[in-house]
Amino acid sequence: MVAEAAGKIPLMVHENWRFRPYFRRVKEWLDSGVAGAPLQYRLTLYSSSLLPDANGRLPARERQPFMRTEAPLLVAESLIHQLDVTRWLMGPLDIRAAYIARTCAEVAGETAASIFMETADGRPVLVEGNMSAAGEAPRARDRLKIVCERGVIDLKDGVLSLSGPETRTETFDFDQSYQASFDAAVQHFVDCLAGGEPFETDGPDNLATLKLVEDTYAFAARAARK
Repeated sequence: MVAEAAGKIPLMVHENWRFRPYFRRVKEWLDSGVAGAPLQYRLTLYSSSLLPDANGRLPARERQPFMRTEAPLLVAESLIHQLDVTRWLMGPLDIRAAYIARTCAEVAGETAASIFMETADGRPVLVEGNMSAAGEAPRARDRLKIVCERGVIDLKDGVLSLSGPETRTETFDFDQSYQASFDAAVQHFVDCLAGGEPFETDGPDNLATLKLVEDTYAFAARAARK
């Protein structure tokens, strides 16, 4: 139905993660070719949100009680955003292998995942996450590394850097970037409506992201049966 509605009614999916300022900057760097073509890509999302805090509570479940019974969980609820960002940055992707696991008895769904993909020109891409990683913050921070022909783009702890013949460094506040992504997504919606331009995250675009989610579970189930 979403595909049938394409071009007939305005439809934008509120997929705001790609509107985070640091990912917008990465996109600018890739599009400008400052580091050359990407050769390897890895985006991870680790947190301790499903480990007991000082009061014995699980931060993720306290913040979002629905997680207790939601299954599937990590890929469909969280890593879908990383998959969308990755597809936006790297172009069309195909799942080559996937692993999921349930590491917390207090929730019904999977809490760890590794998703191995390939770009249209055969470049390796990895998206990975774990909600029970000791030593990590309860609120996950994106970590990104893209090895390119002439440099490396690296994001860690809010610091985005470019290494190579040309170097650049920018620092982003997590909380500000979080809110900025919502603001930018809503502004994009308004601007496109006013100007009659297509939405960046329209229905067909989001279907491509949803396909990666579905394929992840299919590949993981296939691997589990072996």
